[in-house]
Amino acid sequence: MSMECVFDPPVFTEAVRLQFQKLDSYDDPCLVFITTNHTAQWCHNTLHNILQAEGISHSDILAVSENTHFFLCYCDPTTIQVFVDEVVAVAVSADITTFLSVFRHNCLSNPKETFRWCTQQLQGLIENSSDNVGAALNDFRDKANWPGIADYQQPEQQTSSVDNAEKKTRDGFFASVAKFLGFGCQDERQLGFEITPTLSIVKIFIESLPSGSALWAYVKTGKGKEQLVRSHALLDLDHVLLLPHACRYAPEFYNYIMSTLRHSTIVEQNEIQQYFYRAISELTEELLESESKKEAKQACFLRILDIFYHLFDQQSWSDDFYELLVEDQDTACLSAEAYQARFIQEIEISTDGVSEKLKQQILELLDKLEDYHFASYRQWCEITKLFKSNRQAVNPENWLGTEPSSRLLLACILLYQDKLSAINDESTQALRQLINESLIKQVLKKIEEDIAHDCKLPESFVAWLTSEKQGIDTECIDRLAKNLAPDTGLDAHKTEHTAQPHTQLFSSISDFQAVLASCYWLELSEPNIITRKVIAMALKIAPQASLSCFIGLQLKRFGSFGEPEQKKQILANLQQVNVDTYDLLTFEVRLAQGYDIQWYEKLVKQYVKMKKSDRERWDKALAKVTPATKDYFYLDVYRLAPKVTTPLIYQRENMIEALISSTLYFDDDFIATYFNQKELLFSDHIEFLPEKFELPVSLHQQVLTIKNDVNFVIFLYDVESLILVAKTDGVTFCSGSNSISWASHYIILDNQVDLDKLTVLAEQFESYQARAKTLQKAVTDYLSGVIIFSEFQRYFGHYSDTKKYDLHIENYSKYSTRILPQILVEPDEQVQLRLIKLLCSHKTRGNRVLKKVAEQLFFDHYLTNGSADFEMRHDPELNVDELTDDWIETWQGFYTTLAEKVSSLR
Repeated sequence: MSMECVFDPPVFTEAVRLQFQKLDSYDDPCLVFITTNHTAQWCHNTLHNILQAEGISHSDILAVSENTHFFLCYCDPTTIQVFVDEVVAVAVSADITTFLSVFRHNCLSNPKETFRWCTQQLQGLIENSSDNVGAALNDFRDKANWPGIADYQQPEQQTSSVDNAEKKTRDGFFASVAKFLGFGCQDERQLGFEITPTLSIVKIFIESLPSGSALWAYVKTGKGKEQLVRSHALLDLDHVLLLPHACRYAPEFYNYIMSTLRHSTIVEQNEIQQYFYRAISELTEELLESESKKEAKQACFLRILDIFYHLFDQQSWSDDFYELLVEDQDTACLSAEAYQARFIQEIEISTDGVSEKLKQQILELLDKLEDYHFASYRQWCEITKLFKSNRQAVNPENWLGTEPSSRLLLACILLYQDKLSAINDESTQALRQLINESLIKQVLKKIEEDIAHDCKLPESFVAWLTSEKQGIDTECIDRLAKNLAPDTGLDAHKTEHTAQPHTQLFSSISDFQAVLASCYWLELSEPNIITRKVIAMALKIAPQASLSCFIGLQLKRFGSFGEPEQKKQILANLQQVNVDTYDLLTFEVRLAQGYDIQWYEKLVKQYVKMKKSDRERWDKALAKVTPATKDYFYLDVYRLAPKVTTPLIYQRENMIEALISSTLYFDDDFIATYFNQKELLFSDHIEFLPEKFELPVSLHQQVLTIKNDVNFVIFLYDVESLILVAKTDGVTFCSGSNSISWASHYIILDNQVDLDKLTVLAEQFESYQARAKTLQKAVTDYLSGVIIFSEFQRYFGHYSDTKKYDLHIENYSKYSTRILPQILVEPDEQVQLRLIKLLCSHKTRGNRVLKKVAEQLFFDHYLTNGSADFEMRHDPELNVDELTDDWIETWQGFYTTLAEKVSSLR
């Protein structure tokens, strides 16, 4: 604990309550506590200066204890991180004991609960710190650094610190008495392990149910299920409404469910069932992810699920439970057959061979297949499960639903499975009939739906597709491609990465995907000229999107295969549809990068060993995927063979363009950089104009005109009026009504500002587009050594928001060259250091970025020197915080050396 600061619990005052009352259902501000041993005046001044400098909107700063203040910040994850760093930097330089706790509020939760969590975070920070300055930040919007909220949701943390103290004393007393009498360990003895925190909450709820004692005895021992079945105790649970019952009889369980589901009001029973996997995630961690007493904990978890399965009227669990209990290697404890027997009701066969329940399940499956982009391996498993033991169900005449594309897809998949099983019966014939009647109609209909609004489906393409000609007419395909509607949801048009056109036909909103997948499965079972032509067309226009479509139902979550032999079968199937060799290799890279590092390493080495001409052909195929795949593949080529030249080294200009595009100041923020905090009073859209500035407008004796596409005005604030001193040429001033028209931004300056600044601004003002080009040239000149860093900062440092500079920038286009590979593959150390210095140029956040870069360089350095292998380098948990003691000193020396090189660079 810090020797100069003792935790003084903040008080939830009326003023705090009123601040929370102003929040609407979409607000997610950061709650901020600052504790200091200095004066309140110092605290207020420090916070005010930093908040104003960073342009952070905030609430009033309130005193909530003798040395702690509280307020709300409204800003993005990057800005709040900069704020934290700035406060820490000021406190350290002034040698003032200061602790800062920041916790972002989730708009779906109770702000009072977030207040309690932020308090707990502050307490832990103060009591566990050996330094006099510290900060803790919990921001769920910052996915890369979010520590989660598990530490704040334990049962003993549901109440105030005072309540907790009383509860621990009371519970401690009763626990001692219970142990003395022999009751305290009864649950543990029968369970076979020590009862966990979340299980203790679930126990209270189960015991409160009808026949609760017998149900809990079953959970503990696994005995008595037959009696529960005979007495209908399990079946009768479907009468229980979970939340109302828990609220009345087990409030602790009620609070637990509500907090994990992130709801503040009662929700429907079926919605709870749908998200129950998330609701009991902590119980899952305690019982299924623990290595100790594993079998006993798994059995306990399954018996608890038995109870809730009946409580939810024996409705099938979500796909997440199947993956958890059957497929996940770390948590699986049931076979697929055992899972089905335990948690899926048996399907009764009706007199005509297909029960109404089975028909309904098939209808639900067809609905999922209709939205093919979001269909998954789970639907593939459902197809096998629903049709495996009932040939009558395979006949499309027994299917409900009328959407032709999903019926076509299901028929083609079932026909493929019949081929594998060597089945050819009446149901197989019915599948062929459906396919023959709908295939060509659906192909043409779905393509036509995605033709540009001012174009038509080319007649020559239709004639070729429906003819008996065997060849592939590339001219017809090219003609079709030109008439396809673009995918308006993508920003690929902003970059040079357009080797594979982005059309609506292959987008997530197109119904063509289900039809294309149908052609693929039909080609594998009973190929015909139509399927061959459709597949050839798709592979020519968008090979990677088409390949993803073909196997979309066969990949598990995160891109892995469902079974070990499935990878071999999938690749063999793709070979049958005449995929270009290098397109297929590129697709393999996409698959392997995600989960199979050994396969991926073989592909990297295969590229390295190729002849230059073959690599160039592969490069053309790789140009059709996003830089997230391509750039990191080339980075790994460099890691294994630095002398092999790849296209990555020629992409720096594209990276600079994207960096500038995602960080360049807009006009109002750019103008604000010309003035200090005292001079600039307001700069924003006019709808955010504070009430104090809603004043009459008057004209300055000389109004400056600025040429710009975006219209804004600049005023001087004169207490009683706003004096117009500058405007863009599109803004008009009506002297009769003293009103401004066509202005989207207001910039208000103190009336003591030096007007010469405005004159210079008006004369030298560049449009947004012009500034982007100017800055791009300046960055290029700096990296090339034409200008030094101080010159770059002096003339161009105010063009962009340097606090956004990072390895991964929030609005950075996914179709632009990645930043990190450009740093790691740069062969010229001076250029590499200049690029690092540029990214780390923000006065406080730059230190965070420098550490990220140094960490990547450190591990790459020891990979190339033989201290780490390829697989270790790709371990997602590899970071310097996990280094052993003998490596810590090496890392610290590496980081210090790099920091000194960057700092001394001109």
